[in-house]
Amino acid sequence: MRPRIPLEARTEQRYLRSRQNLRVRKVRRARDLVRMLWIAASNAVLVAALVQGARGTLRALETSPEFALTRIEVLGNERVPGERVEAALAPWLGRSVLALDLGSAEADVESDAWVFDAALRRVLPRTLRVTVRERVPAALALVDGRVLLVDATGHPIAPLGDGVIDSLPVLTGLDGRDPARLAALLERGVAALHAIEQAAPALARTVSELDLSASDRVALRTVDGGPWILLDPERVERNLSAFLDLRGEIERLAGPASYVDLRWRDRIALMPATQPSTGEDG
Repeated sequence: MRPRIPLEARTEQRYLRSRQNLRVRKVRRARDLVRMLWIAASNAVLVAALVQGARGTLRALETSPEFALTRIEVLGNERVPGERVEAALAPWLGRSVLALDLGSAEADVESDAWVFDAALRRVLPRTLRVTVRERVPAALALVDGRVLLVDATGHPIAPLGDGVIDSLPVLTGLDGRDPARLAALLERGVAALHAIEQAAPALARTVSELDLSASDRVALRTVDGGPWILLDPERVERNLSAFLDLRGEIERLAGPASYVDLRWRDRIALMPATQPSTGEDG
């Protein structure tokens, strides 16, 4: 009987091949490697040629007079004259529409104080379409003797000029402020106006002035000349609805007030107006 060979020994056995077979396999592998390298090199050359051709075509298009910018179309503008937008983009006229740096051209349009932002689009062959979004005045700001128009973000737009509706609430208490503090107060003022509009739309339509001179209050006065209403700058809407609901009853019971303080939680405080003296001289 033949002795059994252990399985481990079988797995470690090596199959013998002739030296001739080994040489044939090496030649084939080398030939395959050369073929793959040749194909890769050919593809690289083809891609480079295509890229170079595309670049050449693009350069030809960018320098072609057929695509020179000759027309600027302005959309979305009401307060900003189209001529002013066109003047801001005048340096781009004559350049290829395809080669325009739209980001830089948008910045030129947005340099206008009345433009909030602008979106530019190429319209081949020779037109640039400009869609502007304008700033909308939300308040007037009295700053060191000047009256400025301010938008809903607190950004100063321009001095109040002719033909501008001035029936907007006025922000005061801004004199002598450094630029950073002034910017913060303007933002606080328009934010307060927005909060009042959300909480009490009818009252918002009668706001005449917001005094921002004190850091712990926003003082409101309406067009009817009633008492000052002191609001919490962090929670402008606090007690506002309750006060408006009780306003008639408060006036009936307490009489005229110099100011009403709504800054305290669940409490309405008021200071009675000083009554004129009725005594006779002498």
